[in-house]
Amino acid sequence: MKLKPLREESLLGKLAISFFFMSLVPILLLMYIVKIVGFDVLIKKLPYIRLTIILVVCLVSVVFIFLRYSLRTIAYIMKIAKGIAGGNYGKRIDIKETDEVSQLATSFNKITGELESKIKELQESKNIIQDIFKKVGTALTSAEGIDRLFELVIETIVKGVSAEKSCIMLLDVKNNELKIKVSYGIDKKVAKKASVKIGEGIIGLSAKEKRTIISSYTETPGVSDTDRLYYKTIISAPLLYREDCLGVLAVFDKKNSVSFKEDDKVLISNIASQTAVAIANAKLNEDAEETYIETITALAMAVEAKDPYSRGHLDRVSRLVVGFAKHLGLSEKTIEILKDGARLHDLGKIGVRDEVLCKKGPFTEQERKELQKHVIIGENIIRPIKKLAPLCDIVRYHQEWWNGAGYPDRLKGEEIPLTARILKVVDAYDAMATDRPYRKALIKEEIKERFSKSSGKEFDPKLVEKFLEII
Repeated sequence: MKLKPLREESLLGKLAISFFFMSLVPILLLMYIVKIVGFDVLIKKLPYIRLTIILVVCLVSVVFIFLRYSLRTIAYIMKIAKGIAGGNYGKRIDIKETDEVSQLATSFNKITGELESKIKELQESKNIIQDIFKKVGTALTSAEGIDRLFELVIETIVKGVSAEKSCIMLLDVKNNELKIKVSYGIDKKVAKKASVKIGEGIIGLSAKEKRTIISSYTETPGVSDTDRLYYKTIISAPLLYREDCLGVLAVFDKKNSVSFKEDDKVLISNIASQTAVAIANAKLNEDAEETYIETITALAMAVEAKDPYSRGHLDRVSRLVVGFAKHLGLSEKTIEILKDGARLHDLGKIGVRDEVLCKKGPFTEQERKELQKHVIIGENIIRPIKKLAPLCDIVRYHQEWWNGAGYPDRLKGEEIPLTARILKVVDAYDAMATDRPYRKALIKEEIKERFSKSSGKEFDPKLVEKFLEII
């Protein structure tokens, strides 16, 4: 059998080997004395030698057992430590003695408990950060845009750092002050009116000096004493993009009257940085979208200008559809969609050949199919723009008929979106009420007669009934 090197032996093994050699020396010495002097002579001169030898052996044995017990305790501690190092942080050392080893075990248990608590906190922080990134990612890809992102950021931060309330304040460059854009846990009246001058209070100072500040009790000035935003503790982090401060992310009042920690400051500073980037990107996208919308509107006007008989059609339909929508009692949002949709509903005609678009005689079957494609072309132009996405239904479906004989998808009845059905009625009215290459504008009685004949076929009968009330 191959023996292990001494350095690889356990503590108990090393103890046994040490005692063996320690005991061997006095035994050999005693044997040597007995051999030289003689056992009988030694007994006569030292009558208690036997008892002495027995006592020495007993004492050595007791010492060995005691040391072995102590080393076994240390070995037990090492075993627990090895288990903790392997990831079992719930283990504890159970020793009832009150000596130094027991004190060591108690300290070890305390350190392990704190370690376990820290690991749990880190795991919770990890989960919170992952949740933040998940929600922020969802917000960035949603059609709701930057406002929804703001709401998710402050709501998640409040939960993540166990705070009472939070808000994002954006810079009003004209007035050199910060105003609340979104808030969580703050009275709506206060959130609506509260503003902070740059350099004023903790929030204003944070924006001015472009640094994150942790502070205790103060107040954020508002319009009046009743509208002031009071707090006990605060972390105010500037929303910095490059060298510019776009606003401030503020978090107020740690729960259970606990002060904010440095870890909270670091987390909020990092989120503020990412939020600032999102704001800057959203502004760039918004500017790009506005430019694109202006270009699309100009295209729609260019299409209208090709036909002298249709000039002013878009503006007239836009005004008429707003009046009709108000008569129907529709919401402001729907009215705005109808207004914008009316201005862009024929945008797709930019993709139709001029000889077809401006033809005064009847269309061939091929020309009719080409013209009908304008609703799909128009939808494809506006669909990439988030702001114009609500207009897609109007642009695509405004040529569908109530009886299913329209285009492009042959929708029938209430399958056709309400906004498209409304525009269909108003668009047809303007065509009837204006001069065309093939006829003069119809008088009111003729228009009503045509609507009555087409009600339930081309047009929604309920909408025709309502529209005839206002013309």
